Amino acid sequence: MTSPTPPNPPLSDPQLSARIQEGLNSQSKWRREQAERDKYLLERFAWQEYPVKLGRWSKIADPKSLNAHTVLDGLTNRWVWKADLGQVLILDPATQKPLCQYSVKWPDEQDWATPLLTSLWFAGDLRFGGLFTPVGDGRRTAIGGRRGVPLGALETAAKIEQFAAKYTAKPFKTPDDPTSTDEPWIIDHPQEPEPQGPTAAKRLFNKLRG
Repeated sequence: MTSPTPPNPPLSDPQLSARIQEGLNSQSKWRREQAERDKYLLERFAWQEYPVKLGRWSKIADPKSLNAHTVLDGLTNRWVWKADLGQVLILDPATQKPLCQYSVKWPDEQDWATPLLTSLWFAGDLRFGGLFTPVGDGRRTAIGGRRGVPLGALETAAKIEQFAAKYTAKPFKTPDDPTSTDEPWIIDHPQEPEPQGPTAAKRLFNKLRG
């Protein structure tokens, strides 16, 4: 079964074009800036479909294990896991090998970014950032930046103009360890990993303390 063909140029989609125009006419400065940014990107880039892995388990310090002593020492007793759906691994459509890892800021009210999602349409420069939309949609969008690119650099069209050259000039590297078992991708490890005990630094500290 083939995927739907994306509307290219993206702004040829009347619903997307109407949504952006509504934002451009908004009384809210924030909405105008978002609409200007989206228009800026979609006038310059076409939608392209990429296979993805969406969401990975991220280790965070267990709040229950923190106290004044561990905070002062910079040590943590335990780790717990949190599903971070803002992390997206983009794969090469031809080889299915990892191309780059992205941080994506999904809209507050959305129901389409889930670990079961296996592909997205993207409009932008993979070396820097761009817009994502569900395959077959083209109207709802989310901004994302390649790992190492702060999302603040993609907040407005003016910031994209300011920062894009800086990041695209850097060597384009694939993810260092996309299959890491330390923070696995949810699609590869649907069940939450087991809680982890004291860190190596904490164990050493306890040993030296006797």
